[in-house]
Amino acid sequence: MAWQGLGKALGGLGAGMGGLGGKAAGGGAGRGVALAALQASVAKGTEAMTKALDAEAPEGVAGGGLVRVRLDGHMSKCTRVTLDPELLAQVLARSSSPASSRALLEDTIRAAVTEALVRGREVAERAQAESVRIAMTGAMDAIRKSGDDGSGGGKMS
Repeated sequence: MAWQGLGKALGGLGAGMGGLGGKAAGGGAGRGVALAALQASVAKGTEAMTKALDAEAPEGVAGGGLVRVRLDGHMSKCTRVTLDPELLAQVLARSSSPASSRALLEDTIRAAVTEALVRGREVAERAQAESVRIAMTGAMDAIRKSGDDGSGGGKMS
């Protein structure tokens, strides 16, 4: 995930920008502690996002409940496709040909998959927003505790 690379990128903040790095970046020991706390908050946010995605299983329903499709929380695989037997029997009984039945089922399955993907993206967006909130809260706490506002001027006023 993109957040895993963010932790590595943050490691370069101190050296590249003279920001939250340790003594090698021109900062005191407090800045090294702040960087470690910042990296920990990003890891905590990433973990929260992963847990939220693992807990969700987006589902799409189409055809008035004829088809239900469930994805895993990471939207990497379809975990279940269910056809309601009673509704399926009704569709097949009303159908004029096997080809029209097949086309109807294909369209209905496609609609259910699309709905599940949309719901999954909504879950992922909420999880990512929460992850960012956790990481930013931790970053702000780390900066406050270090007594440095990041401007290189020392204590925050």
